[in-house]
Amino acid sequence: MFTHFMQKILQNITRRACAHGKTAVLATGGLDSTALALLTASCEPRLVFAAVQSPHCQAYNKASIHACRQVAAALWLPLSIVPVDEKNYLKSFLRLDRILKTTYSDKDLPAAAILFQHCQKLGISMVISGMGSDELFSLNARALKTYMTATATPSVDAHRAIARAYSIRFVCPFLHKDMLAWALATPLKERKNKAPLRTLVTHNKTLEALLRGRPAAHSFIPDDFLKLVKTWRRHHPAPAR
Repeated sequence: MFTHFMQKILQNITRRACAHGKTAVLATGGLDSTALALLTASCEPRLVFAAVQSPHCQAYNKASIHACRQVAAALWLPLSIVPVDEKNYLKSFLRLDRILKTTYSDKDLPAAAILFQHCQKLGISMVISGMGSDELFSLNARALKTYMTATATPSVDAHRAIARAYSIRFVCPFLHKDMLAWALATPLKERKNKAPLRTLVTHNKTLEALLRGRPAAHSFIPDDFLKLVKTWRRHHPAPAR
């Protein structure tokens, strides 16, 4: 019952999102983005993967790009591999200072801006993200409420502000109020290990086979990118606001 109800909520959210125009799904080749790609497949979204150009990310990139290509082929969807290197990361960082007009600590934001810029060039007006899925399926009610207030809401607000600068709407189905209501009303044991998402994906035998045995992994911005930003800041101190 819990699984079926969650799937219906997620389907409704993603379908409403797709109605707004040309859509992209931020892809990793993992369970979360694959489930979102499956739910939006009828809208023919473009899968978009950020390939961070660093030796520290080579193994992750290789595995994730391979998985993204398999998912894209299984669902007959287009795929973009967007390089994020030190140079365009720094340029994006400088642009964000003007967009957000405040200091920020989320090191993923400049990379997100690079993806939004890529999507804008392709005429995409809606970007769907799997942000918040890990927490939705692993935290108890009290911890989930704290996460929403302290972490999720500020991060989503910042991503949306950046997306608007590129005329894009940013949607996080797993953080939608209906999904949160479902999670808060559902025992943690029914949500653990993302069982409802896994059940959803098992309806597509090809995707089930692709995801079987794939370890959970997340992209990250390496320290050398951050050192470059810190060096620039040291030589170009921000003016007093």
